[in-house]
Amino acid sequence: MYRGESTFPMIWQNDPVPRILKLLYVSTTTMALLALYFVEAWMPPLLLHQNDNDNNNNNNNGSQHSLDVTWDERHGIVGGYTADMYYSHDPTSSSSSSTAITTGRIILLPQLAVLPKVLEVTLNLSEDYLHSLVLITIGVCLCIWILDRYYMFQDIHNSNSNSNSNSNSNNKHLNEASYPWPEYMGADNFALYHDMFSEPMRWKRFVRRPGNTLSNAVYLFTGLAIVSTALQGSQMHNNTNNNNNVYTENIFWLSDGLFGIMILLLSIFSFLWHATNAPFVHYMDLWSMDSSILYLLVRFACLTVLLVVSHYTTDTTTDTDTDTDNNNNSSYPRNSDTMMKSVAAWSCLLIYIMIVIGIGYFQYDLYQRQWLHGSYCPISGRARLSGLSNVFGQGHKHVYIGLDLCLFAVLPVLYIGIPMLVQIFWIESVGSVIACTTLFKTLVLGWSYRLTERWVLDNNPFMNWCNHGSNNYPTATKKTTITDLKRVVAAFTSPTAFLHVLTGLSLLTAYAHVRSVDEYLMVNAQQQESMY
Repeated sequence: MYRGESTFPMIWQNDPVPRILKLLYVSTTTMALLALYFVEAWMPPLLLHQNDNDNNNNNNNGSQHSLDVTWDERHGIVGGYTADMYYSHDPTSSSSSSTAITTGRIILLPQLAVLPKVLEVTLNLSEDYLHSLVLITIGVCLCIWILDRYYMFQDIHNSNSNSNSNSNSNNKHLNEASYPWPEYMGADNFALYHDMFSEPMRWKRFVRRPGNTLSNAVYLFTGLAIVSTALQGSQMHNNTNNNNNVYTENIFWLSDGLFGIMILLLSIFSFLWHATNAPFVHYMDLWSMDSSILYLLVRFACLTVLLVVSHYTTDTTTDTDTDTDNNNNSSYPRNSDTMMKSVAAWSCLLIYIMIVIGIGYFQYDLYQRQWLHGSYCPISGRARLSGLSNVFGQGHKHVYIGLDLCLFAVLPVLYIGIPMLVQIFWIESVGSVIACTTLFKTLVLGWSYRLTERWVLDNNPFMNWCNHGSNNYPTATKKTTITDLKRVVAAFTSPTAFLHVLTGLSLLTAYAHVRSVDEYLMVNAQQQESMY
């Protein structure tokens, strides 16, 4: 199979599983991803305005299970978010419960327009401070661009000075290809990169793959924002918005700070990997990436255990249920219960440190075995179809539709599904709807489009057009370059660049979302404590 050709037909053909099961796997995976993206369409009770519940349940006995979905409105972020952003009211109807979902608005991600306000409240960062982080991120990108332009002029100078020399040696072209990065980095070994990623190579440039490289700016901004809010410590902050005082406490500030540092490292290592294609940097990129992905699951698990322990250990009176309030169903340690909070916070930090060390040791072991130093990706679809794969150093493993491809594609659903179920059936609040739905959409879009990357299924039409007629390997003759238009298209349509931008937003909105849940639980605990 040649690069650019889809591997899906061969995977389908070589999978011995009955066709009906393969169809079931693919259709179920597709429906799960679509359901996660269009969560507002199949879970309308989550997005009903709280006033609708009040109007429709005047005679209700209080036994109906409902969710708190007004976090954004209560904090003055939007005036009736579910009505204004997702629903178009029927002017002939007196009840807003007859609203219909505007599909076009869902697809166009209207949440991004009000996302900065969510970050201000959940991260306790002012608008000016967020703007300064944006300027820092843009400044870093400009510095990279200037360095790249400088080395472009060096490239022209060297090409002119060597135009009359004999350049028939492949080693000479390998050295030129690794310019301006030092040879000891192994930047001349870019065969693995070509087998994994489809963005065309820019010869003798500081940034070889601009799309895959500069898209890491979103990770940089996310890391800076999370570290900034973690540096505020665990004290209670007063967020004033629309004259509503909201007190938030971050008991996980130490582990949050480490999480932000790992995302900053991810932005650095991912930049180096995609700019240089040096294989040894790839291990550090994978280490920081996996560590960043797993943290929020650990944090949410520790928060859930804290709620469970508090629920069964806190001495609560039985008459609290008589004051029926949907916001008072979850148990959270009161401000005086510092012991449980400290245990949860330190447990989260220690578990995450162990995960970071464990992943680092695993990647270092792979580095010692030169797992990613070959001429092809040992876990790619092509390698597994050809019998040449080496899955994480465990030897060759055949690729299957269900156990491999569909399981890999549906990871966003598994990543979000369990925490969402805990929120629905235990916490009974979705926190910030804006942050939550933005997380769903960005993660599904970035992950799904990434499946068209070369090492997965390949056959991305934009990248095939950009790579047509290009020469990605050094030869003894003058190298053929792609047009400026193809370079721009490749940078903006690269599956990996899409993944960086959208998953960077996913990490940021996921963190903002868990902070909104923290705030909801703590305010709920304050209300309960004031009753005694």
